[in-house]
Amino acid sequence: MPISSLLRKRSAFCPHCYSTVQLSNLGYQCAGQPASGRRSCVPFRDPQRDEVLKDAGPVMPPVLRRTSDGRHIIDDLGRPLLETGPIGKSVECDRCGGRTAISICTNCHSLLPEEMTGGGVSIGIVGARNSGKTVWLTMLEQQLLTRLPGRFHSAIDHPGGTVGLAGQLVENRNRMEEHSALPEQTQSTGGQKKTPSVYRWKYINGGARVISIYDTAGEDVANLQSAINQQHLRSSNAIVLVLDPFMFPENRRTAQTKGISDLGPENAHADVIDGLVTVLRQSEQGRGTSGKQGKISTPLAVVVTKMDAFWQGLDEHSPLRSHGQDESYFDDIDSRTMHDHLLSLIDRWGGSTLINKLQTEFATFRLFGVSALGNEPDYSHARLASTLSPSRVADPLLWVLQNEGFLPKPPKSTER
Repeated sequence: MPISSLLRKRSAFCPHCYSTVQLSNLGYQCAGQPASGRRSCVPFRDPQRDEVLKDAGPVMPPVLRRTSDGRHIIDDLGRPLLETGPIGKSVECDRCGGRTAISICTNCHSLLPEEMTGGGVSIGIVGARNSGKTVWLTMLEQQLLTRLPGRFHSAIDHPGGTVGLAGQLVENRNRMEEHSALPEQTQSTGGQKKTPSVYRWKYINGGARVISIYDTAGEDVANLQSAINQQHLRSSNAIVLVLDPFMFPENRRTAQTKGISDLGPENAHADVIDGLVTVLRQSEQGRGTSGKQGKISTPLAVVVTKMDAFWQGLDEHSPLRSHGQDESYFDDIDSRTMHDHLLSLIDRWGGSTLINKLQTEFATFRLFGVSALGNEPDYSHARLASTLSPSRVADPLLWVLQNEGFLPKPPKSTER
């Protein structure tokens, strides 16, 4: 069940660990404001967060249940039970006596902002090794926090801080800006859960969403058994599939001339798509939510990265060389034009089989051509060759948010 169903079911997937939470039965975290004369609680290493999210950073303690004589109530496994209640309600901390209304997930103890009641969007990111996924995600993070707030008259931040993937993306950007070095590849989790990057998007004039983005190593999807264990893919509102254009048959020789030696096998894209299709189809069949003609109903954004490497070979007026507009809405007409031109280009690159697979399996998919860097890097040394000037990196996310009905509609004069 996607996060956006919470208004109907009064339940949601936690945007941090993707376990199901009941909005009327959440945990609480101490606010650090003790009652008069009481000693303040202090941050500590929460073993539950460490176990579920591999996050050993200090956080304020959860509020626990106590009996009338002051003893903690323990479950069958010997763990103290959390004090629970609806989102937005205030309770008294069992240690310092202070009031708190900070809601947390009962599974991973992550903060759950009140904006959860307005709906949410969970997005799973997949891509083969060397697809450019990590660089694209790094620049998407930068655009979300610095460019999109002004464009859409909103405030966008990380509720609960820059932990997990969000923290890694910040480190990646610092490494790129200060040392001109490209980030390392996403490592396989071996089935372990990771902390996604969670954003809170609030419009100045009202309305909010919690957006959860989960990065997946290609190995965790290309291997069928590993793919089946990816809970976040089964509970995503949308999937973003990242493709390396150099892996297409007609571009592999060009890659060698540019110093790209670690391309991976020609079937890398196909293996990732096969694993993804298997997971989504099994999940949708179990929920009875398959799309028309038995196709997968989960929207799929297909991101072709490193487009800057191919700009010179395109007509100067080609839409694929356009950096897009900065309007306060998603330009669907422009996006469809880009999609059609990419269909033709991928066919020329020898990728018609891949496109046929997507058209066969997915009821809704859209192609996006992006350049996370704006210019080609020094591939052989994994270093930037110029300053960062990203192009269209936010388009796939904006398409997803438009499908969710969250973005402002374009002026009627632009609709066709």
